[in-house]
Amino acid sequence: MKLLYGTLLKKGEDKNIEEIINIQDNISAPICKGQKLGEFSYVLNGETIGKTNLIAESDVKKIGILTFMERLFFSWFSILR
Repeated sequence: MKLLYGTLLKKGEDKNIEEIINIQDNISAPICKGQKLGEFSYVLNGETIGKTNLIAESDVKKIGILTFMERLFFSWFSILR
């Protein structure tokens, strides 16, 4: 994850910054690279000093029931070894 945001602060104020992550409700696959999934807010002493978007870094495909069952089987198989 890369955060591309900056601001000028007085020395030592960076310890008082609160990062708030808001993720959209009901996100489901498929997700496309570059899709907005939420937002980061940066708050200093109760005041929002910056916001930046949370963006999908890569595509996420929707899996079907067969793929899900296959992954479940191989997970159990690897545990039992």
